Amino acid sequence: MSKTIKELADELGVPKNKVNYQLSKIDAQSVSKFVKIKHGVKHLETPIQKMIADNMRLKLSDQKSFKNDEFKQVINHLEEQNKAKDQQIKELHRLLDQSQQLQLMTEKKLQALKEPQHAPESDAESRNDLESEASIPSVESAKKPTSFWQRLFSTRKQ
Repeated sequence: MSKTIKELADELGVPKNKVNYQLSKIDAQSVSKFVKIKHGVKHLETPIQKMIADNMRLKLSDQKSFKNDEFKQVINHLEEQNKAKDQQIKELHRLLDQSQQLQLMTEKKLQALKEPQHAPESDAESRNDLESEASIPSVESAKKPTSFWQRLFSTRKQ
């Protein structure tokens, strides 16, 4: 029973070009005996179909075993990466916890420093402090010179 290349490819579950490639590898004498061309379509007889199928099965089984080994290697690699990521996550959680504890300690120390002293200062000392602060010119009160761009684009009051 003869089949076309397309029918054989569908039966084997491979593309037509693979069947054509396997057909080209078979010697010309066998091809001329078992391949008939009707209306421009190649019809393959049973013996040549078996030869192509045998060649394809060998190659397909080799590819499948290679793919299985490759998949196992990929799975092992991904499992190793997953373990490494788990370790990194654990380390990051530990560091985050330490950071939060340090932040809390710092906030408590700042709060303790901001709380008023229990020993009240005398009025004279507080006045001296206020006077010394007033005598120091503040940075905000000093006039900053305007830049070239500010002078260029500023609106003039008329």
